[in-house]
Amino acid sequence: MNRRIYILEDDPDIGHILHYFLTEEGFEVELFSSVDKCQHALNKKLPDLCLFDIMLPDGDGITLCNHIKEENNEVPVILMSAGEKPSSVYQNSHADIFISKPFDLDFLLSNISRLIAEAA
Repeated sequence: MNRRIYILEDDPDIGHILHYFLTEEGFEVELFSSVDKCQHALNKKLPDLCLFDIMLPDGDGITLCNHIKEENNEVPVILMSAGEKPSSVYQNSHADIFISKPFDLDFLLSNISRLIAEAA
């Protein structure tokens, strides 16, 4: 059974790269460009992991992360951003990991695999 990942990323280039890369690695990936669409999907079915950008046009990944963690703390959440300091993200969120953009895809994959294994 493939593990499901929800990606919330408003930059289409980054979103498509992540979608392609993680699909090639055997994950079932759903890509969302807005908080509203992602929240709707989360209300229907929880993924095995969430990968959220922080700065989005209709909200932010930190708020969505904190909502998920309040409802179901077992779903790992990775936050990513080019404009946030790690200390600020960890102070304001319940994210499992924060990754600064740009990032290495293999580094991201190793963290995704580790978090999913720990949550299983």
